[in-house]
Amino acid sequence: MVGGSRLPRRDTSSRVSAVFRTVYRTLSTALIAYGLIIVSAGSALAGAAQPTNYESIVLRVSPAAIGISFEVVGGDAFLTVTVEHSHEVLIPGYFNEPYVRIDADGSVYVNENSQAFFINEDRYGLVPIPVGVDLESEPAWSLVATDGRYAWLDHRIHWMSEDLPPAVAGDQREQVFPWEIPVLIDGVGTSVIGELVWIPSHHPAPSLMAGLIALLPLLFWSPRRSRLLAAVVVTSGGIASFVTVAQVNGTPEAARGLPVILVLPVLAVALGVAAFVRAARRRRFALQLLLAGGLSLAIWALLTLNVLWLPVLPSAMNPVMERAAVAFVLWSGIAVTCLVAFGAVASSRPLAQRARRLSKWLL
Repeated sequence: MVGGSRLPRRDTSSRVSAVFRTVYRTLSTALIAYGLIIVSAGSALAGAAQPTNYESIVLRVSPAAIGISFEVVGGDAFLTVTVEHSHEVLIPGYFNEPYVRIDADGSVYVNENSQAFFINEDRYGLVPIPVGVDLESEPAWSLVATDGRYAWLDHRIHWMSEDLPPAVAGDQREQVFPWEIPVLIDGVGTSVIGELVWIPSHHPAPSLMAGLIALLPLLFWSPRRSRLLAAVVVTSGGIASFVTVAQVNGTPEAARGLPVILVLPVLAVALGVAAFVRAARRRRFALQLLLAGGLSLAIWALLTLNVLWLPVLPSAMNPVMERAAVAFVLWSGIAVTCLVAFGAVASSRPLAQRARRLSKWLL
């Protein structure tokens, strides 16, 4: 106090403007970075197995072959063959050209002069075939494995359009078409016989309701408990990382590519840990970190949101658990982002008290 007068307080509008400038800069920087991640993730996942309404199933091999098995991996995407030693298998391409060869010692070769080699690089076969690669081309065998196992994206076992098949009404499980792939096993003509089925979508409400458990810790949060918010970000980031790894493992190893989307949950964990450490001394900086962390979680969940309703999930994780985990991360990301970005963190009253007041007012 000087000369009987108090020092002027900092103007409230200036503080509000500073907060919004901070939020704006954080969101702008984060969205640009995440945009680049999303573009990269889309390219990396172009050939990977994705959640879908379609499921392709191997019904039988005729005539039966002992020591050789075929299965579909990734819902309807990849046909996998496993051959025990002492057997030879030749798999023709779409034009009966030699495509995959498995020798008796387990060596697996792919003909890089086969038209199927190029067509199978894209789910819808939208890949130009190089000049000079035709049915008259000499095979160019390339060794790709030594364990007698190979998986390839086969267009004969899935629906080659984004539109619904004409034979499918869309309200019940239905067969889209039967399929048959000719192969040579120890010189004997053999058929791998299967079917493609369409399965209706699930309702996402049960998974979303289960994921609401993520909001329970936030009911006990107040501005003095920023570390609670950081703990939610770290926990949700760990869950999202686990789900991402399980989803990647649903695609055969040779076709997985770089899991760029894993950057988002890993980044959220790092930001949450940093915010937890900085919460006591640099609160504004910690809130910036939490804002970016919450946004990371929300974007990751939005990129994987279709697992909530699509029935076929090509993942190493239990489908029910995967759906609940994605919903958990979604609610966590939205809640953290909103709390920080829209000023709820500036309130000194715990959210539980505010919720009770709101319920009394409504009732």
